[in-house]
Amino acid sequence: MEEKEQKQEKECPTHLLSDLPASEDAFGGHARVARAIAKLLEEEEGGKAIALIGTWGSGKSTVVKIL
Repeated sequence: MEEKEQKQEKECPTHLLSDLPASEDAFGGHARVARAIAKLLEEEEGGKAIALIGTWGSGKSTVVKIL
């Protein structure tokens, strides 16, 4: 019986995290970044390319959602 138990695959626990933007900006930082980008877009002339660079979960999607 031990042989059979050893051959069975052991369960690998997993946990998936949501990758959706936050529904609210609890600390206000994302809103400040979004306002600064919006002001830049409104006041500067010519074409624009903006990059939001940060690690996973740093709030890039949240800033875009606020815009």
